[in-house]
Amino acid sequence: MAKARILVVEDVRFVARDIQDFLEDLGYTVPGLAATGEEAILAAAELSPDLILMDIGLKGEMDGIEAAARIRGRLNIPIIYLTGQGDEATMERAKRTDPFAYLRKPLSEKELPVAIEIALAKHHLVRKLRDSNADLERFGYVVSHDLQSPLGNIEVFTKRLVALFGDRADAKSEDCARRIFDNVARMKKLIGDLLEYSRVDSAEGGFTAVDAGAVVRTACANLQAVLEENGAEVEGPAGAPRVAGDETQLVQLFQNLIGNAVKFGRAGEPLRILVTAERRGGFWEFAVSDNGIGIERQYLQRIFGLHERLHSVTKGHGIGLATCERIVRRNGGRIWAESQGLGLGTSIRFTLPALGATAGGEHGIPGGK
Repeated sequence: MAKARILVVEDVRFVARDIQDFLEDLGYTVPGLAATGEEAILAAAELSPDLILMDIGLKGEMDGIEAAARIRGRLNIPIIYLTGQGDEATMERAKRTDPFAYLRKPLSEKELPVAIEIALAKHHLVRKLRDSNADLERFGYVVSHDLQSPLGNIEVFTKRLVALFGDRADAKSEDCARRIFDNVARMKKLIGDLLEYSRVDSAEGGFTAVDAGAVVRTACANLQAVLEENGAEVEGPAGAPRVAGDETQLVQLFQNLIGNAVKFGRAGEPLRILVTAERRGGFWEFAVSDNGIGIERQYLQRIFGLHERLHSVTKGHGIGLATCERIVRRNGGRIWAESQGLGLGTSIRFTLPALGATAGGEHGIPGGK
């Protein structure tokens, strides 16, 4: 069985050469060396290695964590971090990029091959699981799509029956027809939500430089009628945060989150929705906060599960936030919820990879459009 191809990202040249020699002595292939985050991104896209050994403390505008976030957001390549830094903030940033292992420098000749083989085996299992999930998603898409036709027929024939009865229809038959129409509408909404959820990971949109402020404005324009009807005001974000992501999906993300905040507004209370953005290393951390009915703390982790509904008084099928979680994950970030409790509003927070800036302009995005 052929040994893996491993890209080494290390800004100290003699250390990189030592790692390369050691890997090649073990039978691995090292298709290239990279010394900066920008070089790592380009090499990952061009060489398609099986694994990347990534030094966290790269010199320059982009460190290893930011480079890893860019790579993981676009390419399905496992990454092992090489680090001499152990502070809590660095480790927290690193965890958000889903690394397969951490190794402290100087590297142990015993630990390195073990970590590599475990990472490759784990990646193989994860890939098989994703393939299996993809098959289930395709099945769900086909089933959901095929259900729309009979639902349409039910609606059409019910309308014909109502027309045939005409003035002879009594209150009972009118109530039955109304219930059929209501259930058809709910089923159509559910099928639409399921189709939206199933399409997230198979989206064809490329990762580009995205103006998050413009994305929020587009989402609000799409929701204009809903916002006006509910007297909701949306503010922010301040400045012009720019991220690397799929613009169409990011519009859908903000639209779902703002629309969700409208659903959970408090009756008789003017609804205020604040969108903020704060740079945190290689990521922008966004928050969509409202002054609505809030969430009890024990349920904060549950709300992103498929079909989770904590408030029976609101309409919906519990798919919207699950779709948001999937979009954020596909775009290289993570998402979580914060609330002080019922009646105290909710803040949905998530991270997205930031665009780094150099003297020559913004970093490119491998494979992006």
